[in-house]
Amino acid sequence: MNGIKLNLTDYRILMFLPVLIAGLFYYNAIPGEYVLDDGLVLNRNEFVKKGFSGIADILMHDSFYGSVGKIANLNGGRYRPLSLVTYAIEHQFYGLNPKYSRAVNVGLYMFTALLLFMFLYRFIFVGNGIASCLATMLFIIHPIHTEVVANIKSRDELLSLIFIILSLYFLFDYVRHHASFIRLIASIGCFILALLSKENAIIFIVMIPATLYLMLHIRGIKIINLSLPYWTVIIAYILIRFALVGFQQQRVTELMDNPYLLANNEQKIATIILVLMKYLKLLVYPHPLSYDYGYNQIPYTTFADWRVLLSVMLHVALLAVVFFTYKKYPLYSWCILFHLAGIFIVSNIVINIGAPMGERFLYQSSLFFIIVLVQLGQKIRLVLPVAGIRTALVSAMLLPVMFLCFKQTQARNEVWLVGTRLGLTDVKTVPNSARALTYAGINLTALAIDERDSVKKVQLLQQALVYLDRALEIHPVFGKASQSKGLCYFYLKDYKRAGDTWLQTQQMNVGIGENVDALLKSVADIYFYYGMKAGADKDFRKSISQFKQAIAYKPDMPEVWYNMGGAYFTVLNYDSAKLCFETALRYKPDMTDAQFGLNALIENGLVKPPVKKVE
Repeated sequence: MNGIKLNLTDYRILMFLPVLIAGLFYYNAIPGEYVLDDGLVLNRNEFVKKGFSGIADILMHDSFYGSVGKIANLNGGRYRPLSLVTYAIEHQFYGLNPKYSRAVNVGLYMFTALLLFMFLYRFIFVGNGIASCLATMLFIIHPIHTEVVANIKSRDELLSLIFIILSLYFLFDYVRHHASFIRLIASIGCFILALLSKENAIIFIVMIPATLYLMLHIRGIKIINLSLPYWTVIIAYILIRFALVGFQQQRVTELMDNPYLLANNEQKIATIILVLMKYLKLLVYPHPLSYDYGYNQIPYTTFADWRVLLSVMLHVALLAVVFFTYKKYPLYSWCILFHLAGIFIVSNIVINIGAPMGERFLYQSSLFFIIVLVQLGQKIRLVLPVAGIRTALVSAMLLPVMFLCFKQTQARNEVWLVGTRLGLTDVKTVPNSARALTYAGINLTALAIDERDSVKKVQLLQQALVYLDRALEIHPVFGKASQSKGLCYFYLKDYKRAGDTWLQTQQMNVGIGENVDALLKSVADIYFYYGMKAGADKDFRKSISQFKQAIAYKPDMPEVWYNMGGAYFTVLNYDSAKLCFETALRYKPDMTDAQFGLNALIENGLVKPPVKKVE
């Protein structure tokens, strides 16, 4: 569909208008903090914090290695070094400052708008500046992108799409305009950078031949010849990735990292198909939005669910468009294939991605949805004979959409500024997600720690317990929720419940963040203090009771055993005193005070000496 060639001034206006809109929509995403997984790739990543000197380690390891070392909870590892390299460069110049990193994300989004307009104008809506500008603006204002722009960690998505667009741009230029061979080299180079940004660029294994056939009208052996360099890159990437980070395929046994762990085969397939429809819904109606859709926000379902059947029909219809209309409407087929290929790779069908769905996974697909939408609009536009009516109709539709998208985007940006705000906002949207409920509880606990008003502190902790109890109802062995519940009790000064809860958490041994053993010691230390205080007040029976409570939570504390032995000695329970001194020495053989106490018992004939072993 050719348009009227624009003069330079009009071209620049239409090209930079979406760029300015991108800045207007996302400027309020800049003054925020690190949230969610930002720590994994940035502020807690030791390689990134080395600046330039950490780049070699970034290129040679899993993306999370610098923060957590070797991990095995998620299949396949994570090798996305390019975004981490940009974080390392940022750190070299201005250290840890989330505002700068957020500003870079917004800048990359604005740059995406510029590239997208150029690509659409030259190769999709050829010469039609209005359609190219409209499609770019609709892409830029789509609220589904708020997670990608406002979450620093999602820079991998931004970079991936930038290099995918550039790779396609140079490929189209090479084939359509018979540009120099350098353009093909540039396309392959950008494809390599897209792969190093995020693995989803691997869909080029299918989409390069599809692009050559549908959009560039290449036929026969020439498709294989032009696809071969990209396929070679993919094979090399897989081999390098495997050599550097491996490829874990063991069964993930934590529900938070394997959302279909408890599902049978029918439930898994049916629920995945339902999720595919939810993605389509978010493309059309992006509300409400959430950072998490984990277990059990999307309950397992079966093929008896009408929504699953509707999803099957919708996707069969999309495939029908591809296979039955690709000759007449190749653009529609191309866009649908890009959407389906992009969603397929994150669908959990082939590999567990650790979550049933995520809004960031729609970032790339939304582009091709918008292209189809604008192309359909162009067809409808031709039915209206009067230019004034066409302009009025487009304005009447576009302006309210832009206003609503602006309001939602700005509101979501505000939510993404602070981790506690994000957690406490989105838990209302996904009230059945064990992860969202857990982090809401964690967020409230963090607010309670900083709260000076004792009444409000208690209220925050009690509300946190409500969320954490609900999370444990959904996922009874979720260690992170149990650990956080213990913290609430600890700050409420209910130390027995805190200790009992952490003992239960130890048995779970799943999803635990901090060392629970250290938390149990903190409770034991408090009971030890109470025991010492009771001893100082000459209430030795109470002292013994407190010491017993301490060793119930942390039995390997020799100082507790020694002082409990002293308390037993004072109340003339010499056998128990002997046992306590011996236990203290078992944990700390060079504890002279315990040895002195044991010797005093034996030398004074208060207890029988230990029986010597016969050699």
